[in-house]
This record gives sequence, C-alpha cells and structure tokens, in this order.
Amino acid sequence: MATRSSITIKNVDGTRRSIYCHWNGYPDGVGRILKESYNTTKKVNALINLGDISSLAPSIECPEGHSFDSPIKGYTVAYHRDRGEGLVIRDIPSKQEYNYVFNVATQKWSYRRG
Repeated sequence: MATRSSITIKNVDGTRRSIYCHWNGYPDGVGRILKESYNTTKKVNALINLGDISSLAPSIECPEGHSFDSPIKGYTVAYHRDRGEGLVIRDIPSKQEYNYVFNVATQKWSYRRG
C-alpha cells in the first residue's frame, strides 16, 4: 500500500513549488532521504524539477537502463522522465498523508502529517 507525500520548496519570497511522491512517504522513508540527500536549495530544486515521482531515492540521476518499469535501486523514479507522462509541478502543494517542506531561508526540512 502506498503512503503518499508532497515535497515542497518554500522560497524566501513565500512562493512554493511542489511535487507528489507515491511511495514510502513516512518520515523514516521519504523524510530520511530528503534530510540526508536533498539538503541544499540546489538539490531540492533539481528534485522538484523532475515533477511528480513514484518513489524517492538518494539520487535523481538517470543511469543507463533505468526506467519506470525497470528501476535501478538508489535512483528516483519520476513519472515524466521515466514513464513519459506530462510534467507536473504545483504552486500549491496537494495535501497528502505526509507533507514535507524545505524552507530556503533556514535550509531545513519540516513535515506535517495529513
């Protein structure tokens, strides 16, 4: 069963950009990976630029052979890049089971449940 989450970057001017993540949205899943691997504005923006994702991993690179149907462990699976769907990035985060926000001003992650 999926545990859905939203991943959002909140810019200094208050604007937001957000994506949806389908799998493992728990703090010990998506939350841990965000804190450990996406801890700068540049890294978070690169993640958000992928659009909605199926699953988050420590890397957003796309090695040879990686696809939606044949994901390579350790690499994020994105709907647009890896399955050819339309690119979706929201200005307003969709409310999910877990909602993660990276604050550019503090360079820290926070989350809320539901």
